[in-house]
Amino acid sequence: MESVKAVVLLATYNGASFISELMDSLLAQSHKNLLIIIRDDGSTDATPAIIQSYCVSHVETIIDISHTSFFSQQGTGRHQVMMSSELSGDSGWAVNSAKGPTKNFSLLLEYTVAHEEQLNLGHYCVLFADQDDYWYPDKIRKMLPLVCGERPALAHCDLQVVDDRLNVVADSLFLTHHVNPDHVSLNRLLVQNCVTGCATIMNSALTRLVTPIPTTALMHDNWVALMAAATGSIVFCDEPLVKYRQHHGNSVGAKFYGVNYVVKKLFNLMIGRDDRVALIAMIKQGEALLDRCGEQMTDVDRKMLCDFVQLSASMTLMARLKVIYKHSIYRYGILRNWMLLFDLLSLQSDQPSLK
Repeated sequence: MESVKAVVLLATYNGASFISELMDSLLAQSHKNLLIIIRDDGSTDATPAIIQSYCVSHVETIIDISHTSFFSQQGTGRHQVMMSSELSGDSGWAVNSAKGPTKNFSLLLEYTVAHEEQLNLGHYCVLFADQDDYWYPDKIRKMLPLVCGERPALAHCDLQVVDDRLNVVADSLFLTHHVNPDHVSLNRLLVQNCVTGCATIMNSALTRLVTPIPTTALMHDNWVALMAAATGSIVFCDEPLVKYRQHHGNSVGAKFYGVNYVVKKLFNLMIGRDDRVALIAMIKQGEALLDRCGEQMTDVDRKMLCDFVQLSASMTLMARLKVIYKHSIYRYGILRNWMLLFDLLSLQSDQPSLK
């Protein structure tokens, strides 16, 4: 497995407090055939300086593309690459302006796919890294065999939930979330994602399929998981190989399900906030999935997805429930499925259009 290049994609933004610990854990991986590609999203703290220091001391291993702009012509396989110094003043956006984690990871993926030959990647795999986490030394070595082969493949592992000083808060993220990590069929992932980006690894076949990430994707990990379920396979590694740090600056963090969480969700449902809009966003993401890989899906999954994206305010509640029941589009746990039921009930004609 040492011949397989492990490409770690790191999206950063104001991560100076913890990024050095992550970088040290990446460089300490037992799998040494490693390339780390970083893109900063316009940090205003010391993050760019820290990244530069690692680039200088690990020239062969780390690439910083924060000041590289490029665009891809989707569907043609052609990319144009321009350094920031070549951009005209009316280019429309600053090279490393803030775009959010999903767009940042999409740009990292686009760069990787566009430069496979230049980077001499050969047979490679891709992993997402979050700037505030810590990887156990054998993370890549243990996960790499799970995504071998030519068919699109994704694997994900468990995570330890830790505080800002890496003290363990919970031994398993999945036990904390009360989620079954094996529920990764397409019908389940459409309404509940259980795949965490920094715990994933995917082969090059899947990498090319997921790139670029559409603007309607909820998150990069959700999109990758859906694409893997639709076109290939997803495997779970039942071992925590990442310390998943929780602190006040998390973009997305671990949710601890208790009375307060339930009360908050029910209150949001009552006032028309949160999950109804989220359900509409899930439907839009499903439309993007159908557009990207509909022809590569099984007939059963394609029919299920076509029915799912047709859920709308114009349908009766019974028609919506029929779609959900027919295709077993469920979430994990009784409470979450009750919330899904409320979401379906609450899709009114005054909700935002799905188109």
